[in-house]
Amino acid sequence: MDLPRNYQATDPSLMNAFVKRHGVDQMDTDDYLFSSESQPKKGILSHTLMPSPIIQWILPARLRSGHQNDVVFVGERSLQIKEAVSGIHLEDVTSKSDFDSNIMAAKVINVGTELPWEAQMKMGTTSTAVDSEPQIDLPPQILLLSLASRELVFLYYSTSNDRFIHHHRPLPNDVSTFERFGRNIAVEPRSRAVAVSAASDFFGVFTLKQPSILQSQMAYNQLDPIAEERFFRVDGDIIFMEFLYPRPEDNGKILLLLLVAQDQITHAICYEWEANEYLRQASPIVTKRLLPFEDRLPTMLIPLTKTSSFMLVTTTTMAVYKNRLDPRRQPSRYPLCVPDQESRRSPLWTRWARPLRNWLYNQKHDDIYLCREDGRISYLGIGHEGEVENQAHLGRLCCDVDAAFDILDFDHEGGDLILAAGNTGDGGLFIQKARDHPRCVQKFMSWTPVTDSVIVKSLNQPSPLSEDVASDRLFVCTASSFAQGAIVELRHGIEAQIGLVVSLEELSSTRDIWTMSTGTNGGVIVLTSDPVSSLLLDLPADFDDEICAIDEADSGLDCGSQTLAAGCTDSGVIVQVTDKAIHLGATTESILSSRFEYGHDQNIIVAAIDSPASLIVAAVRDQYGLRLHVKRLTPSGGQLNLSDVSDPLSINFEPVCISVETFDLGSLIFVGSDNGKIFLYNIDGESITFVSERPLDIAYSEDISKAIDSVAIVHKAEEGSLKRFVLLCGLRSGILVPFGVTLNTSLVVAYSRTGFDTEADPIKRFTRSYIEFVDPDSQQAICSPLDTPGDESNPWRPHGAAGEKISCILEWTPKKGDEEYHFIVIGTARRNQQERGRVIFLQTSRSSSDPSQIECSVKYVHKFEGPVYSIAPYGNFTLMVSTGHEIVPLEPKFSQTRWLRAARYPVLSPAVSMSSHEPYLYISTSRESLMILNASDENLVLHAYDRQKHDGLSHVHIGGEMQLTLASSRGGRVSLLTERGVTENDKMMPVALCEAHLSSSVTKLSPGTRHSSVPTDSQVIYGTAMNGTVYRFLTVEDKEWRLLRFLQNLCIRDAIICPFTPKRKRQRNPSGNESREFQPSQMHIDGDILSRLLIRGSGYLMYMLVTEEFYNPSTPESGSPQAIYERFLELSKDLLGETENPVEGVMKWLKRTLHVGF
Repeated sequence: MDLPRNYQATDPSLMNAFVKRHGVDQMDTDDYLFSSESQPKKGILSHTLMPSPIIQWILPARLRSGHQNDVVFVGERSLQIKEAVSGIHLEDVTSKSDFDSNIMAAKVINVGTELPWEAQMKMGTTSTAVDSEPQIDLPPQILLLSLASRELVFLYYSTSNDRFIHHHRPLPNDVSTFERFGRNIAVEPRSRAVAVSAASDFFGVFTLKQPSILQSQMAYNQLDPIAEERFFRVDGDIIFMEFLYPRPEDNGKILLLLLVAQDQITHAICYEWEANEYLRQASPIVTKRLLPFEDRLPTMLIPLTKTSSFMLVTTTTMAVYKNRLDPRRQPSRYPLCVPDQESRRSPLWTRWARPLRNWLYNQKHDDIYLCREDGRISYLGIGHEGEVENQAHLGRLCCDVDAAFDILDFDHEGGDLILAAGNTGDGGLFIQKARDHPRCVQKFMSWTPVTDSVIVKSLNQPSPLSEDVASDRLFVCTASSFAQGAIVELRHGIEAQIGLVVSLEELSSTRDIWTMSTGTNGGVIVLTSDPVSSLLLDLPADFDDEICAIDEADSGLDCGSQTLAAGCTDSGVIVQVTDKAIHLGATTESILSSRFEYGHDQNIIVAAIDSPASLIVAAVRDQYGLRLHVKRLTPSGGQLNLSDVSDPLSINFEPVCISVETFDLGSLIFVGSDNGKIFLYNIDGESITFVSERPLDIAYSEDISKAIDSVAIVHKAEEGSLKRFVLLCGLRSGILVPFGVTLNTSLVVAYSRTGFDTEADPIKRFTRSYIEFVDPDSQQAICSPLDTPGDESNPWRPHGAAGEKISCILEWTPKKGDEEYHFIVIGTARRNQQERGRVIFLQTSRSSSDPSQIECSVKYVHKFEGPVYSIAPYGNFTLMVSTGHEIVPLEPKFSQTRWLRAARYPVLSPAVSMSSHEPYLYISTSRESLMILNASDENLVLHAYDRQKHDGLSHVHIGGEMQLTLASSRGGRVSLLTERGVTENDKMMPVALCEAHLSSSVTKLSPGTRHSSVPTDSQVIYGTAMNGTVYRFLTVEDKEWRLLRFLQNLCIRDAIICPFTPKRKRQRNPSGNESREFQPSQMHIDGDILSRLLIRGSGYLMYMLVTEEFYNPSTPESGSPQAIYERFLELSKDLLGETENPVEGVMKWLKRTLHVGF
């Protein structure tokens, strides 16, 4: 039975009829995992809340069509298509994250029938003709990826099907996984072949089909680009691999260059063969040359477009090898710029890109950008014979560049457009003009690497509408080798659910949209606007009736002009502001529509409407300049009147956006300008007064467009007579700047400041650790560490000795009777002192003279022979300290507990994480996984330990009847362990109840502040990885796990949800299992896979239940649709009970399970 992919039938009666028509003998599904007779089990549901923000490559690639300036951002396990739009800004288009494997390399392949300039340059003017006419709507390029699962993926995006079309080719699996087959990939300049190599010993060459053939395939949403393949062996480590550009007279040849290192020497090996030969029958000419000692470990291999040359870049020089590997010619050497005099790091030159130039210029030149790790860029001009003619140093990008670096491949009159990003800190889009410094016009935010994280309970009480949203706030510490560290609050907010989808071709050019409630029947009016027109739509309350457009005559609005601002007052008046007039439309027949027109020499630039206060603010340009007009709408006897609040106010700046907000003291007008300033005006009664002008303070402001495109109020809070709110300013460069504003008798504006210390060098100086206090709501340091040392206005802050590092920090409040002590406890580690570890006790309090300041003082200092790794409070008066290879109880002098001197417990490796749950102490050690100590009888004895030795990182004790603990270790392993079965004679814990193998190691596990009601009373646990990934973990009971595992098995065999599942795995019966032996990894539920099903809805689940795509009567183990559906009904009934529509019920339950916000 062939069902469409958008199958929507979810009626149980229809499903039962289908089963009867196509019924076959039920499969035996009473196996170990799914039988109701098997023992109850515990599973883990993991879900990626935030993927890693690391960008590995940024590749200009037109994967949709040749008319769209697409750029592909390739992350660790996903890719995202962005489009460069007018104003030089990248906007999100679509993404793909279902590879289920890490991406090791990425390249762009040209498949258009019109050859790129590089190929045209070598072929000559007569070779630009092609065999067939180009397909206008088809993309001229495809993307090639190599995955860690040892397969190649070719893909592009089909706009007609609104999805990615891909072809994947498995690589030989007889190569060890450690060889990382696919680490290097190269594309021949004319896209006639691609090469793929392992880290050593092996590489393969794939010839591609002609572009006209590939275009024909793509016209039918197909892709099969490989014509032939051949694999080679070479002895040694493959450092680099690139195709060289053949000379014009060698147009039919393919040249592949490898740099192979073995026994401390490096050879350059060139393979040469004719392109028109069959690859399997070709006998490549192999040329081998020993590289000089100074070139044996280059940081870059750059193929040059002239004379089949290539350039090797080392730490100090550039060497150009001409005419391939001609032994008669010595390389030409050119010096690189010396490191900065103030720097001792000697950063490496690791990235390069070739800018777009016109065809005639490229006949004689080959220009190249070089980029250093610290963001410094250099420009090389290479002549016709491959020699470096000039070298210019252009400045520094305000980001680290150790990953992505490329040039947008379309002409921009303002200069070259540079894309850059790294593994640490933010990336950006930069404009590079001739003989000028690069200027940042858009930033790509990143919070990696994450060194620590903490969960803070929100003080705001959740509303009834957000009862399923966790009251947790997640903060992470991030570091950057270029900029300062930062504390970042990550948000995963309330998800808007799509309630109605309306296809309207007229809205394709929409730039603004406003929604307004009619207030009468619960319906919604939507006003959309494009640059030349507006459209008013009426959406009924129940969405059952058709959506209809409201006629201009009926609405009283102007549908033939662009709308600048719109709103609906409490009295039901719709206000529309265009460039020439203010239109007033009524939703009731008792009020007549009207309009207020400006003079022919007047134009409204920007406007805003405050609907509750019936205020209209507009910036109007006339022959005398710019003026701010404020009008108030007042209905009177069925008529609508617009009255001026005061005389127009002259302004001497160019406004870009306006926002108006009403408070108890009056209304405030916020005007954002094109020069990065916020202007504030106060409306008090019948007067308008200028209040304040505040510039934005941004690091490297000369490199960033500061035009304020939008302003919005996002938070209000009251503290007595003080009223606080946050004003967000959205810059045209893509940066969001928050302003903290406090209202009292006068207006005070406080704003957070971002700065970079470009002079500091952590290697040149000794590092010192400082303690700072940050208000997470103000987003501003209470006392900035950048302030001038010795400034008496700043409170004193403790700092460590030179080279001393803070390894842990916690809040501790011991009690003695009615007295309570409050300490901030800090553990440190030192290398060169006799006492290599210290525990420092700080006491803090609010300053009596200035409550906004925090004062602190050192109360006690305790020294240890070994470095301090972690600290955990135990009982009322004890701290358990991990120092060196010991666990040491530490108590203050007023403690009533006295531990025995022999209470120290030795461990084989440092305890990197500890927590106490009396009478037990839980320890994650760096080599022996989880250990549990019994701290009773004033001594420490071993209670239990993990049977497997993993490199422990973190843990959370869940407790409960089974005494569960969730532990993480290196390699991405997360284990659910139980103490049940531990005895005095056998302290080894049982085999893990569940093991999840994630793509990133979870360095910190933190319990949420509340339990999740779905699944049943499950503890929410958050996990953060160093690469910025944020996970959520839930424990699931036996019935929940069985249903979730069944759904996951269905998804794994579906080619749309899991397109990269191996074919043999798709044939498995989703209601059965291949092994009757218990395997902890099978108890893990991958929430990322289930979230893909959730997006497609209940109709798609029904399709997966009834499809016969994988059923073959000759192989009954694949499972019949009848058996699969009956198993689904059984699992649904066991968990949810009898429901009218099991498919809908399960999808609603799954939605509640995966939905989260923080």
